Amino acid sequence: MIARLLLLILLLHGACLVRAQPIDRLEPDREPRAVQLLQAVFSTDGGHAEPQVVALPDTWGQRGLAPSGSGIYRLRLRLDALPRQAWALRIDRLADLHEVRVNGELLSDTWPGHPPSLTATVQVPLSRAAPALLPLPQRLLRPGDNELEIRVHHSTRGGLSEVLAGPVGDLAPGHRDQMLLEHTLPLFLNGGGSALGLFMLMYGWQRRRQDTTTAGFGLLWLLISLRGSAYTLFYSSQQALWFDGLMYVSQILCALLLGLLALVLAEQPRHPWRWVLLAIDLPLMVLGVPANALGWTDLLRAWTYPLVLAAVLPPLGLVAMRAWRLHSTRRTLMLTSLLLLIGSALHDYLAWRGVLSVMASYWMALALPLVFAVFASTLVQRLVRGLEQVEQVNAQLEQRVAERTHALELAHQSKSRFLASASHDLRQPVVTIGLLVDLLREHIQAPTQRRMIDRVHDAVASMETLLKGLLDLSRLEAGTVQPRIGTVELQRLFDAIAPHADESAARRKLRLRLRPTRLAVRSDAVMLEQVLRNLVGNALRYTEQGGVLVAARRRGGQVELRVIDTGPGIPADQQERIFEEFVQGGHASEASPGDGHVGLGLGLAIVRRSLALLAHPLSLRSQPGRGSAFTVTLDEAAPPPPVVAAPPPPGEPLRHWRIVLVDDDAQVRAAVSARLAAWGAEVESHAGLAGFRQWLALRPRGHAGIDFVVTDQRLIGASAMEVIDALRSHAGPVPVLVITGDTDGSELARLQAQAIPVLHKPFRAEALLGMLMQIRRQHDERQAERQARRPPGAAAVTDRR
Repeated sequence: MIARLLLLILLLHGACLVRAQPIDRLEPDREPRAVQLLQAVFSTDGGHAEPQVVALPDTWGQRGLAPSGSGIYRLRLRLDALPRQAWALRIDRLADLHEVRVNGELLSDTWPGHPPSLTATVQVPLSRAAPALLPLPQRLLRPGDNELEIRVHHSTRGGLSEVLAGPVGDLAPGHRDQMLLEHTLPLFLNGGGSALGLFMLMYGWQRRRQDTTTAGFGLLWLLISLRGSAYTLFYSSQQALWFDGLMYVSQILCALLLGLLALVLAEQPRHPWRWVLLAIDLPLMVLGVPANALGWTDLLRAWTYPLVLAAVLPPLGLVAMRAWRLHSTRRTLMLTSLLLLIGSALHDYLAWRGVLSVMASYWMALALPLVFAVFASTLVQRLVRGLEQVEQVNAQLEQRVAERTHALELAHQSKSRFLASASHDLRQPVVTIGLLVDLLREHIQAPTQRRMIDRVHDAVASMETLLKGLLDLSRLEAGTVQPRIGTVELQRLFDAIAPHADESAARRKLRLRLRPTRLAVRSDAVMLEQVLRNLVGNALRYTEQGGVLVAARRRGGQVELRVIDTGPGIPADQQERIFEEFVQGGHASEASPGDGHVGLGLGLAIVRRSLALLAHPLSLRSQPGRGSAFTVTLDEAAPPPPVVAAPPPPGEPLRHWRIVLVDDDAQVRAAVSARLAAWGAEVESHAGLAGFRQWLALRPRGHAGIDFVVTDQRLIGASAMEVIDALRSHAGPVPVLVITGDTDGSELARLQAQAIPVLHKPFRAEALLGMLMQIRRQHDERQAERQARRPPGAAAVTDRR
C-alpha cells in the first residue's frame, strides 16, 4: 500500500514538472486559435534603465537584475480580425501585484498605490508569481496591432512567463491543470499531512509518552504542513511583513526538528552534532525578529538558508548510512527520499534566488509528502512491532489470568467440597456431644462437677457456633437459601433475642436496650432474626463500656432498624474489610459461648450476604472512639392482629409422643433418641430406609401409630425424600423434620421447594425441641382446618391411632 502511494506521488510530481504547452503547439496541423506571445519590451518602473527586448519567459535574476522590485512589459498582439467569441489572457507566472492594460484600457489592477521601483533598496510588499486567467473583453481589442502593457511587482523571483491570448474554452483547461498542480494538490497534501501529523503527535504524547520519536515526527509534519498551507493560502500582498518573518522562523524551526529527528532515526539521539544544530538554528530564529522589523528578511534568507541546509546534511547522512545497512526495499526508499529531500531543498533555494527560470515550480511542496511517507513507514513499522509486542504480552497476561482464574475456581471448588465434607463429618460427633452433654447437665447437681460440665457445655457451644457459621456461608454461596417473605413483627424479633443478648450484656457489664416498637416489616423472619442476632452479638463483643441500643423508626414508607454501640469505632479504611469472611476487628472483649458468629469473623459476612439476598440495604456509620451504627432499611408492613401465645408444656413436653428416628450414624441416633426420651417421647429408631420400610410393613395403614418422624438427610443408599415418600405412601400426612449436616444445594433446594422443615447440624437441644413443637402445632392447625371443611356426614371419621 505504501509503495503504491509513493508511486502515485512520483507520478503527480513528474506531471507538475511538465509545463502546459500552448494549444497551437499541441496541434500544429490546425490553424491556431490561440496566439502565443514570446517576446516583450521590458523597462524598469520609473525609467531608470533603457528598455530592452526580452524573450518570454523572462527571469530577472538570470539577467543580473534584483529578484524583487517592479517592472513593465510591453507586448504586441496582432489580430487579422476581431474574435467572435470570448477571449482571455493566460499568464502562468503573473505577480500578485500587477496592472494589465490593453490598448491603454485597464484590464486588471491589483496594484495598491505606488510601490518602489525595481532599483529601490527598501523592503517591497509581499508578492509572488501565480497562474492567472484574465478575461479579455472584445471591446478592448481592434483589428491589427494591439498593445499589452503588464506592470508587475515582485518580492522575490521577479519575471514573467509567456502570454497566451485566445478563446477562453481553449485556455481554461490548461489553466485549471496548472492551478491543480501548483495550488490545489499542495494544499490537499498539506491538509492530509496536518491531520496525520496531529494524530502522531497526540498518539505519541498521550498514549506512548516514552516514544518521543513519534510525537516529535508528528510535530514536525504538522508544522511543515501548516506552513505550506499558510504559504499557499495567505502569502499575498494582503499580509503584513510580519507574516513573512513568521514564515522564516518556522522554516528554521522545521530544519532544526528535522535534524534532531534524523539523529533519532539514525539511533544516535545523543550525537554531539545536536549541539551544532542548536547553536546554529536557535540564534538564527532569534535574529529573524529584528531582521523582519528592519525589512532584511530576504537578505537574511539569502545567507542563512545555505547554512541551515548544511547543518542538516550530517544527520541526514547518518540516516543514509543506517538505511544502507538495511537489506530490503526500505533501504532504496529511504535513500531515494533523502536524495529527493536534499535535491528539492537546493532546487527551491536556487529558484527563490532567481537562478532558475521563473517557470520552475517549487519541488518541496510535493517532495515532502513523499519523504515523510517513507519516514512515517519506518515509524509505523516500529509502532507495529511495539503493538505486536504489547499484544503478545497481553496474550500471555490473559493466559496467565485464565490459568490463575481456573486455579482459583479449582481452589474454590476444593474449598466448597472440603467445607461440605468436613462440616458434615464434624457435625455428626458435635451434635452427639451436644445432646449428651445437655442430658448430663440435667443429672449432675454437685457444684464442682456442675462447673466442669458447664465448661464442657460452653466449649461444645463454641464448636457448634463455628460449624453453624461455616454452614450458613456454604448455603449462601451455593444459592440454596430462598427467602420466604412475609410480615415480621419487630417486637417479636426483639423478644426472641432478648434473653440471650441480656445475658451476654450482663456478663460484660454493659447496658442493652431494645426499644419497644409496634412496627412490622416485609422480610424473612428467620433470616432477619439471624441478621439481628449477629449485629447485636457483634456490637456486644466489641463494646467495653457503655452499651448497645436496638431501635426501629419509621422513615417515609420504610423502617430503619438500627444497632448502635459505644464501642471503639471502625476506621474508614477498615469499614469495607469487616464484612469479609474471617476478618475481625481489634480490641474485642472475651467471647462467650453462643454469641453467634461474632469472634470468628463470620457474623458480618453472613449479615451482608443475607441482606443482599433479601434486598435490604445495609449502611454503616462509624467514628473511631465514638462507636458504630449499623442500619438495615426495610419496607414497612401492616402489623398482624395480636395472638395470645400458648404457655410452654410443663415437665415432659413430648409426653405420649410416638416419634420415629431414622439416622445411619449410631452415635447421633443414640444421642437424639436419649434426648427425645428424656422429654417423655416414645422413640422408635432405625439405621436406614430398609429397616424403616420393614417396620412400616408391620404397621396398619393409615396413621400407623406415628406422631412424628425425624430423619437424617444423607443415609446409606438413600435420602430423606425416600424416607418421606415411604412414610406418606403408608401412613399419610405425618409431620416430618429433616436433620442434616449436608451442604448439597440441589437437595436442600428440593426440600425447601416442598416446604419440608430442615434443622441443620449441629443444633442445640432447645432448637430441636422448638422445631418439633412448632411443626406439630402447624400440623394440628392444618388438620383442624380440614376437619372444619368436611361435610357433616363425614365428621365421624377420625384418625386411627
